[in-house]
Amino acid sequence: MIRKICSASKIDLSLPYRRSMPRPVAKRQKNYAELFDHTTFFYDVFRCRDRIVFSGPPLWDLQGHAKDGEFAVSGQKLDVIFEDKWKTQRSFAVFAGNGGELQISSELAQGTFPISPDENELFEGRKVLFTLSRNNKLEWIKDWVEFHVKVHGVDAVLLYDNKSDLYAVSDLLDVLSGIDGIAVAVVTSWPFKYGPSGGSGDRWDSDFCQFSAIEHARRRFLASCCGVINADIDELVVCEDGETIFDRLEKSKVGAVTYAGLWLEPVSDLPQPRHRNFRYWSKKREVAANKWTMVPSALPDDVQANVHDFGSGFKADFLENVRYRHFFGISNDWKYNRSKPAPYDASRHVVDHDYVRVMKTIGWA
Repeated sequence: MIRKICSASKIDLSLPYRRSMPRPVAKRQKNYAELFDHTTFFYDVFRCRDRIVFSGPPLWDLQGHAKDGEFAVSGQKLDVIFEDKWKTQRSFAVFAGNGGELQISSELAQGTFPISPDENELFEGRKVLFTLSRNNKLEWIKDWVEFHVKVHGVDAVLLYDNKSDLYAVSDLLDVLSGIDGIAVAVVTSWPFKYGPSGGSGDRWDSDFCQFSAIEHARRRFLASCCGVINADIDELVVCEDGETIFDRLEKSKVGAVTYAGLWLEPVSDLPQPRHRNFRYWSKKREVAANKWTMVPSALPDDVQANVHDFGSGFKADFLENVRYRHFFGISNDWKYNRSKPAPYDASRHVVDHDYVRVMKTIGWA
């Protein structure tokens, strides 16, 4: 099998330049400025086929300064196209030549920087499970992968680790590569600020980390895979008609499918519960926001894949009889405390028979 730890070649902004905060002062929570990424120019600069891609948070008011700068590889000038997308950027230069270092002469940054390699061959033709994670329990991560291997035929996993401090990235890789059915296991160190939460008015406008990880993964790793499931560690995709999500993806004329989520309540009397220990949904709970599975090469190049949807008016096929299970009890409460056990309430808790059926087929009874 292939197992690998990858990293990003971060480039910071030079003083006095800093990214402006978009949220009005009155709408910022107390720690907004502390959590906001003022300083990152690029998370990573890497090769993707005949391009050099510049991955990072949106440039916004810094874009003019970036365009005024000079970028080159081995003395050959690059014509960089800088473009902001929703909470990330899509910047690149066409370059098919050799040379492994980037030279920047700009008000925003000065110096010579490494260029990360094109890693798309690792996942060519694979059915991939992808996520960004921080400090999720290793047994949760193992179960999450095992479920999607046994239920959907996943054979590769790409996990971006966002500064976990409960274990090392090598521990993550050991867990992933020890799961039967996984042929490719890659952990990418992604040690950047996640960004402020919604705050007053639920304005999610400054969380660049996850949106940029999706864009980065699509270009550096997943351009040649046959399909990728976007799911967090607390999410399991369930096809209620017995097919796999990749079966459904093959039938999509646009190469992308979306589906809603069903919240599973934290009803468990176990001190260390796992996905298999929850089986109730609530009559009073709204559905969880859509998630997606797609063929990256089928997505138009200028269309952004977001956390829950796609940009530029792109319409994926919505699947009525597919719902991912979103677990309140599988959480380290990084956003808010939602994993506190709840007592069973017969007036609102309903057994999730479809999920129970799937668990029985994989030995999670």
